[in-house]
Amino acid sequence: MRTLTKTEINQTSGAVTCTLNPNPINLAELGGAIALGAIGGNWPGAILGGGVNYIAQSWNCTWR
Repeated sequence: MRTLTKTEINQTSGAVTCTLNPNPINLAELGGAIALGAIGGNWPGAILGGGVNYIAQSWNCTWR
């Protein structure tokens, strides 16, 4: 999946509807990021990286 550009969004017709994904987070991926951060001594970076993945996976958007 790729992210649409502003121009592509402006060119589409209809309404965009976004809903929250009920199971958005990949726990294995988040656990791996935290473990790698802990080994490297970078806890804030690991948690922030996991948070970014969570936000990116949290929304399902469709055109109507």
